Parts: sequence; C-alpha cells; structure tokens
Amino acid sequence: MIGEIKELQYIKDVIIKVIDGVIEEKNADLKYLIGTMIEVPRAAITADEIAVELGRKVKPELKIGICGEHGGDPNSIDLCQELGLDYVSCSPYRVPIARLAAAQSIIKNKDQSKK
Repeated sequence: MIGEIKELQYIKDVIIKVIDGVIEEKNADLKYLIGTMIEVPRAAITADEIAVELGRKVKPELKIGICGEHGGDPNSIDLCQELGLDYVSCSPYRVPIARLAAAQSIIKNKDQSKK
C-alpha cells in the first residue's frame, strides 16, 4: 500500500533486491510480479501517476485489478469486466459468488457485443 510514486519505486527496488537474492541463493527459476494497491486516501489523490490508463500506455501487459470486499461484489465484478481489469481479489467466503459473477459478466458482455 503506497501513497505516492516515490514510495512505489523505493519499495519495488527493495523487493526486487530481496527476491532476486533468494532466487540466486536457492538457484530457483521463479517469475513474479510486483504491484501496488491504491487504498489509502493519499494514494487516491496521486492515482493519476500510478493508475490504469497511464500504466498501460507504458506497459500494455500491465495486470490491473481490485481487492477488498468490493472485489467479491457482483456489480463491482461486472464493472471491472467492462473496464478491462484483469482480476479481482476478495475474502475466501466471497470467492464462489465472485467466480459466478465473473462468468455471468463474460457471458453478458459477449451477448452485448453481438448486438
């Protein structure tokens, strides 16, 4: 959870150093992704520096999703599908509902694209 772009760069550098060190030490073959959550109010103010459109202009394959209780809400899942987000994350008890809502959203959007 970061609040501004400088924090993201700092913590990303630390994470990469630690993970790469462990990979080298263990002679492992590991692929990983590093991301951030826009969760604190300060992060929402600076979201234009780390958010969806700008991020994908620089890195088209950028994985973007939401997490939290709204990640398991069917309306939120449908909106994420419409916006082209890659994933939602939610508490375990919401996973069955989230999976069903995601499937329904995909079917709905396919049907709408045929019209």
